[in-house]
Amino acid sequence: MSVADYAAEYADYAVQLLQWLCLFMMLYYYALAWLGLGRPRSVRTGSLRTRFAILIPAHNEERVLPPLLESLKVQDYPADLVRVFVIADNCTDGTARVARSARATVFERISPRRGKGYALQFGLGQVLATYQCDAVCILDADNLVEPDFLARMDSYLAAGAQVVQGRVETKNPLDSWVSASYAINFWLSNRFWQLARARAGLSALLCGTGMCFRADLLSRTGWPATSLTEDLEYTMFLISKGIKVIWAHDAVVFDEKPLHFGPSWRQRLRWLQGKWQVLFSYGPQLLRSALLEGNWMKADALVCLLQPVLVLGGPLCALISWLQTRGQHPISVYVNRQETEPLLPLLALLPYLLPALVMYLEKAPPRAYLYLPAYTVFTFSWIPIALVGLLTFRHRYWYRTPHVRAISLEQRGVHLPSRL
Repeated sequence: MSVADYAAEYADYAVQLLQWLCLFMMLYYYALAWLGLGRPRSVRTGSLRTRFAILIPAHNEERVLPPLLESLKVQDYPADLVRVFVIADNCTDGTARVARSARATVFERISPRRGKGYALQFGLGQVLATYQCDAVCILDADNLVEPDFLARMDSYLAAGAQVVQGRVETKNPLDSWVSASYAINFWLSNRFWQLARARAGLSALLCGTGMCFRADLLSRTGWPATSLTEDLEYTMFLISKGIKVIWAHDAVVFDEKPLHFGPSWRQRLRWLQGKWQVLFSYGPQLLRSALLEGNWMKADALVCLLQPVLVLGGPLCALISWLQTRGQHPISVYVNRQETEPLLPLLALLPYLLPALVMYLEKAPPRAYLYLPAYTVFTFSWIPIALVGLLTFRHRYWYRTPHVRAISLEQRGVHLPSRL
């Protein structure tokens, strides 16, 4: 055999390996996703005794910070057990002033090391050194939290959790087709990624906000995650140590999403660059541990890290299959076309039926269903983003997503307790 023949043979093996990997991941995702259609677990065993530190990293967020601080003031939780800390991170606006006027403790940070991970390293060090707390909740400055958020977190901590991730909803789901697509994406991930894993006894994934940690855990581990996706990196760090992230579907935090495609592209590109970084740094370790220990939680974490591979490999496998069947759809090679034609309308509707079902379960606004066709465009846009993310994963530049929607809990439609 010539060198060209050997190269072609090995290329064929590589393609088959990629196809089998993508098939396995798709089947695994779908098998696990069905658990997300079940009833979420609710824990209410707390005694409202946890002393919370609320840590909010903020970079030029004077416009959106006040509604978050107001939502923290109306928590259905003893006020003397809650203290709010704001990291004014390289700010050039009035973020520190706004935070102090709301009686938050402010730590101002000026450093050339940009990024949320570095801000959290600094802020957690300050909080743990100056305040005797039982747990630390991390929120983003553009967030809102439901009035029972801390009470819910207290319940999970009382039940033995070390790390808890609350449910992240979109603060502005109907502002534009982009923010609506984010909302649909989060409704799906909350059910199919987070709740499904919780019901399977696996670890949830940290989302960067709505996170709660026992203070003694943070004292032991610090905050080692400084990649562009510090939440995913710290998740993998915890799982590698055998620590599970507990999913709290009933502890809700609202997060602002971009209004336009340009900022959305840059934000998601940062996410994908960070995902590739974490895959290359934690993937080999998790693979080794999963095989040697037979640990499903670590194996599942590795499958989660491989998601960008599926985003790129799935379309590539489809293209190769199409070329191998000379332009015919691969399925049509094996089945009679007349028998499959009646199924085509159903197959065309499947990408909309599953999201619509999840939106119904999550009580999405009726108008959100109108954005399902746009969500298809949003979904396909992940493919070039994943490719660019792979090609530029060594970049460490932190792109700040602009936040402009200062929405209150009442405007978001959240009912406040009557006593407030």
